[in-house]
Amino acid sequence: MLAAGNAATVNAASTAMLRAAPPRRSGSAAAVNETAFKLGGALGVAVLGGLPAARDTFTDAFALATAVTALMALPVAAVVRMTLRENPHERRQR
Repeated sequence: MLAAGNAATVNAASTAMLRAAPPRRSGSAAAVNETAFKLGGALGVAVLGGLPAARDTFTDAFALATAVTALMALPVAAVVRMTLRENPHERRQR
């Protein structure tokens, strides 16, 4: 289940990210996407992997891990938005 859901969301997110980037910056967008994917996986294991040991029950640990993940996603989304914002002087050629 997890692999199927992950494949669907990662592919959709990658496609949306590459379509949003101007054609001449598609390589940079792909690099940001891949870096974020790898960094997110590494941080997820490092940070969220230790949380169950910090709590008494699995449910509490899962809720805490979900909250931490959501809080980490907000600044990442802001940085990606600022990084890939189109220059107002550039025109899209589609």
